[in-house]
Amino acid sequence: MTILSQGGVNSQVGKSGNVSKIGATAVLAALVIALSIFDLGFAFNSNSSIQPSIIHGVQVANVTDSGFTVAWLTDAAIPGSGSVVYGLSPSTAFTSLKESSPPPGAHGDIHVVQASSLTPSTTYYYVVSAGGIQDNNGGQYYEVRTGPVLTGQLINRTVAGTVTLSDGHSPAPGALVTLKILDNANLNGTSSPTSATEASVANATGAWSIVLLPRTSDNVNIFNYTTNGSTDFIQYSVEGGVLGEAGIQTVSLVLNGNGHLAVPTISLAASAATDTAVPTSTPTSTPSFTWTPTT
Repeated sequence: MTILSQGGVNSQVGKSGNVSKIGATAVLAALVIALSIFDLGFAFNSNSSIQPSIIHGVQVANVTDSGFTVAWLTDAAIPGSGSVVYGLSPSTAFTSLKESSPPPGAHGDIHVVQASSLTPSTTYYYVVSAGGIQDNNGGQYYEVRTGPVLTGQLINRTVAGTVTLSDGHSPAPGALVTLKILDNANLNGTSSPTSATEASVANATGAWSIVLLPRTSDNVNIFNYTTNGSTDFIQYSVEGGVLGEAGIQTVSLVLNGNGHLAVPTISLAASAATDTAVPTSTPTSTPSFTWTPTT
């Protein structure tokens, strides 16, 4: 007759009642081979070029009464894989937003997601992910508070420029540009000598532009500034991921008759490539954005 062993293997029992060791061994060997093939298939199906990577440099910018932008870097190029999951509390962070494709020519290690249509003066909790790896800020979740509705902001003032590679002429598409305004005129009091962060990303030609809609550092009030170039300044920096970075740059805040400021071309300092995939937290499912600040 045939019995089922504790390991789930069918074995033949002879008249003496002894289990056929040869039959059991053969079946177990077949199982081992099958599992090995499964593991190999899993490995082949996991494209090594887009393996999970370390997430770092998470930052928030462009906070308004109805939205905010989150940007971060990964140590491997996994373009278009980034997402943000957010909610009114860590336990209700279910709304997911996926990043759109990066600009043509971008390396794919800088990820940007914009949340919009949010409620004013409300705190949101969020996590970021890319390539199946989630960063939940050590279990604490990142948080950001939208500002109140403001009136009187000017929308015809812009700062623009171009980002190049270290050679000084090749464009650096996908580079992240962040800026703040320095209030040396003390128009906002001592509590907010710098504005909240605004950000943009360089397009395929390396060009970028940011509409100046600055808020105070707590995003609660309009950030006041002068535009005659004598007291207040624009402070900006560029992160290009594997393409390199540019340190903090400072230029006088002086606008032309059209309310525009063109800053000098920024060249990235070359950095060593670090496309080494090292998972840092628990994998999660990967849950669009434009870089125009929400209003």
